[in-house]
Amino acid sequence: MLNTPNEMWVPTGDGHYIKQEYIAKLWELCIYDAYKVIKEKKSNEYNALKSEIYKDFVLSKHINNLVGDVGQSSLIELKYVMTWPILKALREGVDISRAVFIDEIESAYELLESFFYRKEFNRFSYTFIYGYDQEQQELVLSENLSIIRFGDKEMMGMLENGVVLFPPALDQKFVKPIRYALKQKSKLFKLIGEIEDNETETKEYLLKEYNRNKEKEAVLQALTVFKGGSIKAVCTVAINDNIFSGSVNESRESHIDAHTTKGMYLSSEEASNFKSFWLRHRKFFEDEVLGFLSFAIRRLYLSNQRKLIDDQIVDLVIACESIYHGSESGSGENDSIAFKVQTRSALYLSNNGTERKEIFDFMKLAYGCRSSIVHGRKLKTKGYTPEQIVGKLKSYIRLSITKIMTTHLESNIESWKEYWINLFFMDKDEANK
Repeated sequence: MLNTPNEMWVPTGDGHYIKQEYIAKLWELCIYDAYKVIKEKKSNEYNALKSEIYKDFVLSKHINNLVGDVGQSSLIELKYVMTWPILKALREGVDISRAVFIDEIESAYELLESFFYRKEFNRFSYTFIYGYDQEQQELVLSENLSIIRFGDKEMMGMLENGVVLFPPALDQKFVKPIRYALKQKSKLFKLIGEIEDNETETKEYLLKEYNRNKEKEAVLQALTVFKGGSIKAVCTVAINDNIFSGSVNESRESHIDAHTTKGMYLSSEEASNFKSFWLRHRKFFEDEVLGFLSFAIRRLYLSNQRKLIDDQIVDLVIACESIYHGSESGSGENDSIAFKVQTRSALYLSNNGTERKEIFDFMKLAYGCRSSIVHGRKLKTKGYTPEQIVGKLKSYIRLSITKIMTTHLESNIESWKEYWINLFFMDKDEANK
């Protein structure tokens, strides 16, 4: 550790190092000591600045009040406002001497302006994705949304904030550090006082937070549909530039297991194609344009989170059923539903008779596997391994979802129930446009 002191360990100048976490304590002691000097020996400057602060309506509201955002707030006391230049001087490496601090007190008012007069702060959320890799450093999906690669410096910064991007208890030869994250940029309102005093701003923030989480899930689901492979969101780290509140918040989303499931890699060309795919089909993932399709997308994505292969098969067959029967209200006999899924998928996914027969037979096999699993019977895979069944189901589901989204956009279909019925009477070319 002492050979690389650039982040966690800081040189003191005499050949020794001090841990970064102790520096804040030293700052606190220095500020407290300097405050006493300011108040006792420089009372004229202190009182003059104090008077100016209380005359400013915007600034005075902060004093002896909670200041922050809906995540966390701090009590702002006048003595800390007065000693702000000291903290700035320490951060900039100015020699720690009372003379320097006292001389800078007159400029404290100007230094505070950039913080106290701001109405909102920048917030960056990073959702780390396990199993994902891309050729580009950053894949920009919109102005406030991208997938980025974390370098060594950024990784170290996360570790110093207590965010572990790989499971330490597992054998590292199976699990690599997580390098990629979905980056979302948003704004935080600055709140003064209790949250109850800022009801409108708080409600607006909570709505934005809901939409941000929806957007995050939508991108991950879109990636799953766009290309095969298993990915999962591990944790979300929120960082903001609000000095009045906690700067780093973390939430765990799913557990990482040491498994050998194939991940996902996007080349530069694939990344460009995914951006076009996302911009064209985004509403299907965010707004549930087609309820039956949204359910199928969720099941496809959730199948990647399942540890047991049996659970994956069940999820994927449910997704198939939602796609090819979910648009119909009510329920029918199981045999009838299974037959509809088998025939509709075969007709919709191919215009070749041999391929249609292959799809029909495979869907019949998949339904039989699902039935065996849920009724506790032995699995009969007819020459397939369970992993091959999962892989082929995912391939058919991804193709079905993509084709349905395109068909819906281009054909403006009012009733998918009627569409499936008419599918039997369409010409081959018409059915597979």
